[in-house]
This record gives sequence, structure tokens and C-alpha cells, in this order.
Amino acid sequence: MKSKKEAIVLLIVVFIILLGIRYNLNVTGFFGYNPADAYQPAEHIWNFSNSSDYSFNSSLMNFTSNGIMLMRLPLFYEWSESNSGLASITTALVDEMDNDTGKVTTLDDQFSSIDEDEKLEMKFNSTLNNNDVIMVYLKSMSKEVKIYLCPIGVGLTCNTSNYGLAATSSTGDVSAAITISNLPSPTNQLDINVNDTTKIDYINSTYNSVTTYNATNYTYQNASIQTSDIATSNIVSLNLFSSLTSLNGQEIIYSYSDDSGSTWNNITDSNMSSINISSGTIRFNATLLSNSTETPILHSISLGYYALCTENWSCSEWSSCQNNLKTRSCSENNACIAPENKPVESSECGHFTRTITAQKIELSLITSSNTSNVSITTALYGNNKSNVSGIVNVENIEVEAGNEISSTLVNATLKYYYNLTEVNSLDLNISTLSFYFFNETLGNWSEIGTYVNSSGNFIEANLEHFSTFGVFGSLNSNGNSGSSGGSSGGGSSGGGGGGRSSSSVSSSSTPSMQEGTSSIKAVGQNPEKEIKEQAIETAEVDNNENSKGEKSEMPITGKATTRIDGKKLSILLVVVIALVLSIGAAYYIKKQKVFKFGSRTKKR
Repeated sequence: MKSKKEAIVLLIVVFIILLGIRYNLNVTGFFGYNPADAYQPAEHIWNFSNSSDYSFNSSLMNFTSNGIMLMRLPLFYEWSESNSGLASITTALVDEMDNDTGKVTTLDDQFSSIDEDEKLEMKFNSTLNNNDVIMVYLKSMSKEVKIYLCPIGVGLTCNTSNYGLAATSSTGDVSAAITISNLPSPTNQLDINVNDTTKIDYINSTYNSVTTYNATNYTYQNASIQTSDIATSNIVSLNLFSSLTSLNGQEIIYSYSDDSGSTWNNITDSNMSSINISSGTIRFNATLLSNSTETPILHSISLGYYALCTENWSCSEWSSCQNNLKTRSCSENNACIAPENKPVESSECGHFTRTITAQKIELSLITSSNTSNVSITTALYGNNKSNVSGIVNVENIEVEAGNEISSTLVNATLKYYYNLTEVNSLDLNISTLSFYFFNETLGNWSEIGTYVNSSGNFIEANLEHFSTFGVFGSLNSNGNSGSSGGSSGGGSSGGGGGGRSSSSVSSSSTPSMQEGTSSIKAVGQNPEKEIKEQAIETAEVDNNENSKGEKSEMPITGKATTRIDGKKLSILLVVVIALVLSIGAAYYIKKQKVFKFGSRTKKR
């Protein structure tokens, strides 16, 4: 139990520390952005428009403009039917002259008598073929005879080449059956020859007819189609699997594989969010099942998923400042879900904007109260045009303001409009023009982060304090003035010394104030007093109010600025909370007489 208490306390402390590290409680209100936390819904659709994108049996499946379906397969059938019948004599001629037809068509006392040198030519009412049987009924025979079945017109040589032979084995009224053989083609005319006088009373034939039928039937066989792999590296999680079908009373079974088709898992739930996609790929299979008479049609399948999303924010212009607050609306253009990098939509601001213009300089102030009646002094001192170590002083400026300005100041921006002819005459590189302020304590000039607008012929900087400022530039290394080569918006930018790296130039080796100005004038009540910045977002100067030249390139970021390090504050806060909890835990455990840092002991 005591061990559990210590463990719980330690877990709480660790959790708070981790929470503080994860969510940096900086005062600007911005969180550290983890792109994996922002995602957007997406969908992959397979519409079977291109057969080369799929694996399938082309002899069983058919691609159409309407989707994929089973192919209609022909099945060929052939069968025969046998029918038996009785063929009758229609003509019976003895030696092609005597018509004995009436004597051989019925069993009665009449008969046709033929000798061995005669033939009986017969014609039946139906075609006869091999294996058919001709029955010959004889009347009052006194001896046994042989009866030959012969082709028409062969004559009396039929006994050596015939289509069948029958021999009687008794006398009197007897019958003989001749099975037709060697017939080259079906016929209904045959001759009979005998080896002795024969009395023929009745002849008929039993025939078998075979009818062959052919038929074609159509069927469908089950078949499968498989998609190609899609990469899942940019997918946070899967969502819904769906299909568009016309089943026609049939069925389609779906499955997926995360190892390029080596193993398959049936899809039993359309919600696939629980499926692990760490393998990096996924593919799908659809099996079309048929009852052989109908085919299902698969029009398309689709997979919804959540993809990593790169946030893309668009914000409206800031509203006018009201009650120390300005607002704007921001929208995310990529439909990201759970975005974490939303810009601030409200910010504290000053009420009043004021622009002072004098000769070549323009000073823009934003204050939280109306200071229009408070005097601000600006002075231009010219330059000494000395060139020390490649740095040339172009102009010197002095700005003075009282405490009423300093205490309500939100933002101060200084512009200097340079004379291009003068700069070229000094052989200066325009992109190196920069503001410096004179540090009386150190006795040197320190560079301020400066924005150069070569198209508007001005430089601009955010001021942290009011002081004596100088405009300096470096000589062209190749001797060109740079008047036409500088690009608009070049140079460095940043507020309060940001942008260019801060540098200082000793007063003994740099241009001094122009002759006639022997000392730095006091600025307000404290020439080097820094204006304490308010913990609010840096306001932008209204470009349309008393401004000269464009300000669209001004490097005002819109993020909150503060002299308090938010991360340090966050860590300090976490440490304090952890310390308080630790002390409380120690006190509690000590009361239980079980606490000793690093081990447990029992109090004896």
C-alpha cells in the first residue's frame, strides 16, 4: 500500500511535467504544431475505367462503361434421338416388267413367284439405312432357299456382292430377316435375288431413324478482380469502405490485403477504422458470385480515409480597434480536421494612430490613448560624408518624445526617404542602407533591423526606444551605385533590432554628428529609456493614413510579442506545481512514517 502511494505521487509529477512539455504555455497563445495532428477526409475511388489498373481473368470478366461484370459464356450441346418405324412396299416389279406390288403388300394367298434367273425390284415408302431389317414372308416353300439383298440394276451377280443375305431353314410358310449392311448411303430402293424359285407373299421393313440435335446455352462463372496497391504512408486511419453495385439477385464478396495479395481478409464491416495500416500498402479484391443465369455488376468501390493535412489558413483584414481589441476571421482552406495552427483572431491593440512627417522622415506611432496633443520632436542633422571602413553616414536623425508617449506606445515605425542621386553620388549599395542608434553609454553606433524598399526609395525600422539615429550604408564593392540593380523589398527586416545581426561601430572610427551639432540632444526625460512593449500583438500601421510609399512588404508578422519568455514561464510553472505536489506528498507520506528519499524504512 505504501509503495503504491509513492508510485502514484511520482506518476502525477511525471504527468504534469510531460503535459507542460507537450503544451508550451507561451503567452502568445500559439501551440507547437504537430502536422500529424491535423488531418482531412479523403477518398480513393476505383471506377474500373481502365482495365490495366486491375488484375482479373479476362476470359471470365468483362469491362464495360457501366462497370465490371461476369462474362456471358456459351455452352454447346449435341444429342441424338432414335425412332423406329415400319416401311411398306410401294412398288414391286419382277424383272422391271411385271408389277407384283399388290401380291407382296399383305399376308394373304397371293404371292409373287421369282426364279433364280429373275429379280424383284422394290421401292419402300421410307428411306432405309444400315442395320435396318427387311422381313420377307414366303408361301408354301418346298425347299430351302437363299435370298440376296442387292443394289438396284446389279443384275444376277448379287450373290457375290450384296447388302445382306438370309437363308431359310425349313419349308412351308416361312419368313426370313435380312439385316441391311454395307449400304453406302440411305436409300428406299433395293433388289432381291434368289438361288431357287421362291414364292414371296409379304415384304416390309423395320427401320430406326436417329435425329441429331445441336443447342447453345449461356452461363456465368464466378470470378474475382483485384486492385493495385495504394500507399498508406500519408494516411492517418481508414474510414468507410463502400461499393456501388447492381446485384441482380447475386452476390459480391469483398476482401483486403496489406501484404500485396499474399494473404486476404474478408471485409465484414464497412467501417475499417480499426484496421492496422502500418505495413504501408493496402489493396482490395471483389469476388462476383453468380447462379449461372445472372451476373452482378460492380460499378465502383471506394475507400474513405483520413490523410495528413497541411494547414492553409486565410484571414480577413483586422477590424478597427474597439475597446482595446481588434478582431479578424480565419478559415482553413484544406478542410483539415483538428487543426492546431490556427492564427489568433483577436488581439489587443492601441486606439490611436499618428503619423509625423518632416522633410525626409516619417514617424508612425500607435498608442493606446490619444496623444495627438503631445509634442514629438524630430530633427535632421545631415551627414559628414566621411567614409570609414567602407561605412558611410548618409543622415542623422533625432527623435524626442515625452513619458506620455512612452507609457502608451504600442508600436513605433521610422521611415527615411533617401535621395537616390545623393546615394549614388556616395557610391553606396542601396541594399545595405540601415538605421543605427547612437549608444551614449558605449560611445558607438548600433545597427537596427531595417527594411529597404528600393522601389519606394525608403528604409523602415521598428523602434524600441527614441534616441539619436543614423542612416548608414556600405560602399559598392565593384564601384556601381546600385541605383538600378536593387530589387524592390530588398534588405533586412525585423522589429526591435531583429532582421540583420546587430552590430556596433565605434564612435572614434565612424562618422560623427555633422559639424554644428556638438552633443546629442535629450530625448524626452530619458534619452536611452526603452519603451516597454505591451504584451499584445504588434499592430500594423494603417497604410492609407499619411503614408509615403508602399508598406505591403513591411515585416510586421502579426504574432504577439512580449519580453516574457513563454517557454521559460511554462517550465517555471511546471516546476513550481511539481515542487508543491512533491512537498505535499512528502508531508503525507511522512505522516505515515514510511517516507525516506530513495528507500523505505520502518520507524522503530
